[in-house]
Formats: sequence, structure tokens, C-alpha cells
Amino acid sequence: MLAHRYTRVQIRSTETGIRIETQTTGGNQRTEEYAAGDAADALTRSGISAYLNANSTLQADSLAATLNRLNEVGWTGTGFDSDDGAPEVRVNDAREAAGLGKLV
Repeated sequence: MLAHRYTRVQIRSTETGIRIETQTTGGNQRTEEYAAGDAADALTRSGISAYLNANSTLQADSLAATLNRLNEVGWTGTGFDSDDGAPEVRVNDAREAAGLGKLV
């Protein structure tokens, strides 16, 4: 399962939707683009939901809701980066920058 082989995951809100960039332990890099408003499906299809369950305290449904809202308000930037010491903080920072308030 790719979720356990990812060494880096970055998720960006773009002008047209969501970009997920991953790198595996074997060094393979992959970039996937998904349409705005479809974050939950994007996280599931890319394996990021399983990755989060195995490697983060951040829930996939919370991240999906955040990504959808970031797209709705037109905010672009990195919403999640596994290289951050506390990726949940980056998600909250992105939400605040977009005027959405912090996750609980």
C-alpha cells in the first residue's frame, strides 16, 4: 500500500483544484491534480486518507473539508506538508490566511 511507502506528501490548493505531490521510499515522485470541490475523493483515490490514518493525527475528512473551503474562497498555497514538524499547524495557518478560522 502506498500509504506506508510515502516519504513526503504535499497538498496544495490551486486555482483549479487540488494538487497532491508525493514521494515514495523508492524515490518515485508523483503529482496528481484533482478538480475543486472533490477533496474527499481525491484524498481517497491518491492514498492520502490511508497515509493520514497511519502517520498523522489529522483526519482526512477535516483536511478534505478544509481543501474544499480553500478552493471556494480562492486561496492558493500549500495546505499540508508532511515535512513540517507539525503539519496540523500548517493546515490551521492556511485556514486562518483564507479567513476560515482554525480547526478545533
